[in-house]
Amino acid sequence: MASSILVSFIIAALIGPYVIKVVKKLGMGQTERNVGAVVHLEKEGTPIMGGFIFIISTLLVSCIYYIFFKDKVDLLNLFLLSMSMISFSIIGFLDDYIKGKKERNLGLNEKQKLVLQFAFAFLLAFYQFKKSDSLMLPFIGGEISLGLFFTPFIMVVIVGTVNSANLLDGLDGLASSVSVFFFVFTAYVGYKQGLGEVVIFSLALIGGLLGFLLYNKYPAKIFMGDTGSMAIGGAIAGLCLLTESSLFIPIAGFIYLFEALSVILQVWYYKKHKKRIFLMSPIHYHFQKKWDNEKKVVLFFVIIQIMTSILGIIGYKG
Repeated sequence: MASSILVSFIIAALIGPYVIKVVKKLGMGQTERNVGAVVHLEKEGTPIMGGFIFIISTLLVSCIYYIFFKDKVDLLNLFLLSMSMISFSIIGFLDDYIKGKKERNLGLNEKQKLVLQFAFAFLLAFYQFKKSDSLMLPFIGGEISLGLFFTPFIMVVIVGTVNSANLLDGLDGLASSVSVFFFVFTAYVGYKQGLGEVVIFSLALIGGLLGFLLYNKYPAKIFMGDTGSMAIGGAIAGLCLLTESSLFIPIAGFIYLFEALSVILQVWYYKKHKKRIFLMSPIHYHFQKKWDNEKKVVLFFVIIQIMTSILGIIGYKG
């Protein structure tokens, strides 16, 4: 199964130039607003929707490896994981389309996004609720049963995770490189639980993201767009839902939580005191403006993610 990383990487690396070519031909370029770091204006016109590169490679590899490991892979679970990624990537695609084709940087409005996100989140949460209403407890071990609170709680977790992953996609290579190491955690949990579909899907994502990084690293030739960032959020949510490890997201995925909290704190503090806590939010922009070095910020976040993924692995007592 480990070879799925290499296969997914090769597929992503090979289809990358074609995806870039198609997106450029469709005129789907990034539209930047004149706020924050001035350097972002230089990214104007860079192709978006690059998320298709690792989405395609992940789905292809998952299907291929299912054929060879049928005895170790639950097809229904693999379908759930695929749909969790695809459903939210569709929302991201619609957002990217409006941004790129209609030349509106803000894309879908917040109400439209949330309605679609909560609709998909309900379907995923309710499906899992029919199987189990329990979640694993980090560090102390054991499980907690949420009963009727399971579905609404998981819906909030899913939507929060998707939007946090979306916030992280702001610098070249940031979301993709950070997510690689989060999926190391989900692959480990899947392995410990004997869920071959979780292992394959996680490893395929790792390989696909590494292949995508060939074109997304600084200076990026293509952005993953909301198509990719929401796909990542959906994949994280689906993997943790299936392994009953949603409570590990704030630990192993601390970076995602940190991004979301920085925005919430910034807005709250400004409304109350008319001052800003950070130079800019989400928090990665704060560090970019402070250090004036995009690659340094990405490396810093990756190091933190490696440590939190290790912490998540240590805290897993299954």
